[in-house]
Amino acid sequence: MLNKRGITIKIVPVLTLCFSILGCSLNLGNKYGLDKENPTAVEIWHYYNGVQKIEFDKMVEEFNKTVGKKEGKITNNDKLTIFPIAKSTEVLMVNKTAWDMFAKETNADINKFCTWEGIAELAKQYYEWSDSKTEIKDDGKAFF
Repeated sequence: MLNKRGITIKIVPVLTLCFSILGCSLNLGNKYGLDKENPTAVEIWHYYNGVQKIEFDKMVEEFNKTVGKKEGKITNNDKLTIFPIAKSTEVLMVNKTAWDMFAKETNADINKFCTWEGIAELAKQYYEWSDSKTEIKDDGKAFF
C-alpha cells in the first residue's frame, strides 16, 4: 500500500503535466502584448545534433513562418548548449576508442573530467574538433 508521500510523488507530475497542457491550449487572445510586427523571441536549448537537429530546425523554421508570424513569436535556435544535468548525472560514459582519437589529435587532458568546468571545456573542444572533420558548417557532435 502506498503511503501519502508515494501518492504525492506520483500525482504531482501528472497534475503538472495536465495544467501545462491546459495552459498551453487556452486561447487567451493577445493578453500578453504580442505584436506581429515586433515578435517576441524565444530561445530553445536542446542537445540535438545530426539528423535530429536538422529536423528540429525545419520544424522551428516552419513554426516561425506560420504560427509564430501570426502570433508574434519567433524561436531562436542558433547555438548548441548542453547543460549536463539529468537524473543520472553521476554516470558519465565515454567511448574509449573515440576519446583516444580525439585526445591524440587535440591533446585533450583526461583530468578535465574531474570538474564540471573541465567537462564543459572538453565538450566545446570536442564539438569544434568533430565539426572540423567535415565541410558542413556547425555539424559538430555532442560530447555526451
